[in-house]
Amino acid sequence: EKTVWSKPFCNLVRFERAVPAGRKPDPKLLIVAPMSGHYATLLRGTVEAMLPYADVHITDWVDARMVPLADGQFDLDDYIDYVIDMLHTLGPDTHVMAVC
Repeated sequence: EKTVWSKPFCNLVRFERAVPAGRKPDPKLLIVAPMSGHYATLLRGTVEAMLPYADVHITDWVDARMVPLADGQFDLDDYIDYVIDMLHTLGPDTHVMAVC
């Protein structure tokens, strides 16, 4: 695992894996984990199932209680901005899977 993007309320984690030399890169997949009461670790089975087929990235939302007040509030607009920013970071042709 490697954090490839980070902001106060979320980290974007990439699951590194061995890919044979000369193989065409797999498509990127952004898994948007639920924020409320769930952690990215609960989606371990989903990540494991997708790893053979995709370059998997997952949101790891920070518990808002752990974020200093100085970092501001976090609302739906911020959530949307975070996901858009992650997609810009990952680049074109990134697939998205959202889990609720």
